[in-house]
Amino acid sequence: MAYLAMMAPRLAELHRILKETGSLYLHCDPTASHYLRVVLDGIFGNKNFINEISWKRTTTKSDFRQGAKNWPRIRDVIHHYAKDASKLATFNQPFGAYSEEYTDAKYHLQDADGRRYMLDNLTAPGAGSRGHPQYEIFGVTRYWRYGKEKMERLIAEGRVVQPSPGAVPRYKRYLDEVKGIAIGDTWEDISAINSQAKERLGYDTQNLWRCLNVSSARRAIRAM
Repeated sequence: MAYLAMMAPRLAELHRILKETGSLYLHCDPTASHYLRVVLDGIFGNKNFINEISWKRTTTKSDFRQGAKNWPRIRDVIHHYAKDASKLATFNQPFGAYSEEYTDAKYHLQDADGRRYMLDNLTAPGAGSRGHPQYEIFGVTRYWRYGKEKMERLIAEGRVVQPSPGAVPRYKRYLDEVKGIAIGDTWEDISAINSQAKERLGYDTQNLWRCLNVSSARRAIRAM
């Protein structure tokens, strides 16, 4: 209760000075995250809750060897709230690299110049129920993702491939054109500051975490 009594006025002040288009990221551990969520709902309004991010901040611990009767505690929580969700500034989705296993499985085809690609779906989701156009290409009639004019342009560019006679045409998607895998609300690629890290400042509870910055990709922020 003392901790919440300390945090509440600070969060209220952060809310007061935050731009209308801004947002707040609050880093905490699971022992307090649910209490802070209630406080944040009271100050920001639950309609302005955006995300609860789970950060895998350490590797699986061997607490069980000391007799622990719990799942190893390896994550922290980051609450993301907007001052006004309807006015939230532009969100620039960050992307991580695909794994080698994924690219080998999905982008195993190559052009003569070695450029890797996959054959992706061109048919429209919902079988026309979402208003996509229906027409014929290469002797196959389907509801397609693109209008006829764009489809003809893609065909002219060599981006539409019919794998075999009578087969449904597919889109030739190159690996070097995709951004990667979208980073979601589970972060597993940001290591904690270890005892040998150059960034270590000697502060007892120093952490390293990154927030989704609206003007760039994830930016390193030291939370002390």
